[in-house]
Order: sequence, then C-alpha cells, then structure tokens
Amino acid sequence: MENHFRLSRIRNAISAHGADNGLLAVEEPADVSGKDAAWFTGTGCALISSVYLTACLFSQLKKVREDFPYLRLSAADDTRLAALLLRVQRGFLVNGGVYYVTQPSIGESMWVRGDERLLTYREFCEKLQDPSWRVWLDRLIKFYHDAARGEKTQRTERLLAALAQLSEFLDNCVGGGKSIESRVEAESNAPL
Repeated sequence: MENHFRLSRIRNAISAHGADNGLLAVEEPADVSGKDAAWFTGTGCALISSVYLTACLFSQLKKVREDFPYLRLSAADDTRLAALLLRVQRGFLVNGGVYYVTQPSIGESMWVRGDERLLTYREFCEKLQDPSWRVWLDRLIKFYHDAARGEKTQRTERLLAALAQLSEFLDNCVGGGKSIESRVEAESNAPL
C-alpha cells in the first residue's frame, strides 16, 4: 500500500509539474553516501524514505516466499500469491530497474538479526553513508530518479497495477478493507 501510494504521488506530480523534484535531491546515487543526518531528514527525505520503504517491501516479499510452506492458503490462492509476488518483483525489474536477483538481497540487508525486526529509517540512513553498503541500493535510487523525471512511465504503470493486485489479494485473504483506497482517503482528509 505504501509503495503504491508513493508511486501514485510521483506519477501525479509528473502529470501536474513534469517532474517530482523532491526525489531528485542528488545527481547520482553515490552522492548519497556523503550526506549528513540533516540531509536525510530534510532535502533527501522524499527520495530516501521512498527507497527505504521499497527496501522494506523487498524484505517482506522475501519473507513471504520463505514462509510459503507455512501459509494457510488454498492451492489456488497459494499459486495466485506466488504469481502476484513475481509480478511485483518483475515490475521493479522492467527497463533497467532493480534486478530480480538483487531484490531479495536488498530485503535481507534490511533485517536486523537477533532483534527480528527491520532497520529503522535512521539505521538505514546511517548504513547508506557507507559506500560499500549503499552500492547495493544504487539501482533502487536510480529507479526513483527515473520515476521522478517521468521516464519509463510504462514501468511505473505496470508496477502500480501489480501492487494494486497484490494489495487487493491480501485484503481479501485477511478479510480487511481496501487498504490502498483507505490510504488515499486518509491522505485526502488529512489537515494541512
């Protein structure tokens, strides 16, 4: 839901303004490693928080794949979930996006062993300051640069559709409401 919402906002900003300048806070992904904490909580927050949330998504996709044998789904739902996960992963891959094989690796790097939790945003930003760690996320940073410039719009549309289908499937499995629509509604009703 969060990744869908962010990509939708990027698409809408491009439609209205031609670019989403908040995501173009650096020229090159390597520039991120030289930034200080104030940049990550200020100018760079739109870009890096989008990268962070997508890295968290990769972690959850990896975890679901690992837990497949333990999920209580019908055979048809089991097959459908696998197909939907693959569709999301392929959505990030299309047209020079984030390679399929690196997505689970990015997801794994988000996991704090021993604490059984994901990195916090602050921990993530601190790790990005290490060029040898950040390089694994360069394609994801570039992915958001491309989206912010309105490039590879077909990839964005395909990914939005895949995320919406996965969200709808999960909403139905847990008997919940429509999470994407609820998020959009909550944002539109939020006070400025």
